[in-house]
Amino acid sequence: MEIKTLYSSDRYIVVDKPCGLLSDNNLVLGYLPCHRLDRETSGCIVLAKDQETKDLIQIEFKSRKVRKTYKTLVYGDIRKTVAQVFGSKSDEFTINAPVSRNPVAKVKFAIVKDGKDSVTDFIINDVVTDSNNEKFSLITCMPKTGRTHQIRVHLSSIGHPVVGDQMYAGEKRSIEAREEMNRMYLHASAIEFIDPYTNELISVSCPLPKLLSDFLVKED
Repeated sequence: MEIKTLYSSDRYIVVDKPCGLLSDNNLVLGYLPCHRLDRETSGCIVLAKDQETKDLIQIEFKSRKVRKTYKTLVYGDIRKTVAQVFGSKSDEFTINAPVSRNPVAKVKFAIVKDGKDSVTDFIINDVVTDSNNEKFSLITCMPKTGRTHQIRVHLSSIGHPVVGDQMYAGEKRSIEAREEMNRMYLHASAIEFIDPYTNELISVSCPLPKLLSDFLVKED
């Protein structure tokens, strides 16, 4: 499977990880992942050419200096929920809720009282209605922390799981999307960080895969 390089330097690269691949040392041979994306999440991922560079970039992640942006499509009209839950008519909202492994279903994660602090900023881009009169919301997500399944858990916690996400939306609800996309609708669309050697701001973006953009057009 071809992996597109979005940015390249002497010490690291940023690539567009295809859906279905793991964020491990086999993603691009000779490179070390500095962070991870879920198997079904596509988009920007930073890979280091050596352990020193990986360690330096991971310090930025741990200190929350890296700005990550994702695009997702969720089930339902999230504007109504934001108005009800947050008492706001704004298209911008934040979920600050601790995430940890689900104490009952260990394969999943959940909002748990004594879990790790987890913060995600969201911007509602659009709400669309399909031919069956079902509503979907297109959202930009900016996680401030990097917990496993954070975006997926935060959105499902307010009743708007990611389209096609079998784990948090359920298999029955995901059938149609899985038949068309065979994945969930979550894409790492941009990343910003400081080059640890030059102090230059590195800003890289990655367009939606055609499969996702075509699905969005169909629903609109």
